[in-house]
Amino acid sequence: MKKMPAYENIFELSNLKLCGMTDFLEDIQVEELMNKTQRKIIEILKSHDGYMIQRDLLKEIGLNEKTITSNIKKLEKSGLVLTDRGSAKDIFLNPAWFKRSDLFKAVRKNLLENAQLSREVEKLLAEIDLQKSKIFERKRARVKA
Repeated sequence: MKKMPAYENIFELSNLKLCGMTDFLEDIQVEELMNKTQRKIIEILKSHDGYMIQRDLLKEIGLNEKTITSNIKKLEKSGLVLTDRGSAKDIFLNPAWFKRSDLFKAVRKNLLENAQLSREVEKLLAEIDLQKSKIFERKRARVKA
């Protein structure tokens, strides 16, 4: 288990620390907190490209409507599924949650690239400061001469 860093102001964290934070988020296993029915709903939705009409889900899962509806409401409240109540109740997997691994990889990649760019900028600024000080020393030497 990874050691959780001390609480810090998220806006003051370096890119590398933010990468570490995304590692913690990626490790969260929400599916372990779901009951058997909720896991089955998620599994069925995944097998249907993340979308189904509730009526079709009821037929496929084979449980009573009240049980399915209450579990869908819990999944919706947790943000794992989204619903749209048009003429039929559409149920969608939340793409942000179920694509989180890809999202975290993209965020991590961008943060690391930004960290590398920041290091390069710092090197350039240090080189500019060094050149400025050399120019200043040369000017001072000429004035003394």
